[in-house]
Amino acid sequence: MDKLAMPLKETLVSFLIPTRKRLGMLVDSLESIRATCSNVANFEAIVIFDEDDTETLTAFKKLQFDF
Repeated sequence: MDKLAMPLKETLVSFLIPTRKRLGMLVDSLESIRATCSNVANFEAIVIFDEDDTETLTAFKKLQFDF
């Protein structure tokens, strides 16, 4: 699959990723962004956790992503 090219270096793309006890979906989403985008420096992922979902939040904090 070809990576998506960004038209301008200044362009910032934000992804809103809601999650409710779906750590696997969250990891898949972040890995997909990294795999399909040519410059992850132009992307931000905003992850939305439910207040009572401490299990997913705790597991997420242990993950390592390069963007």
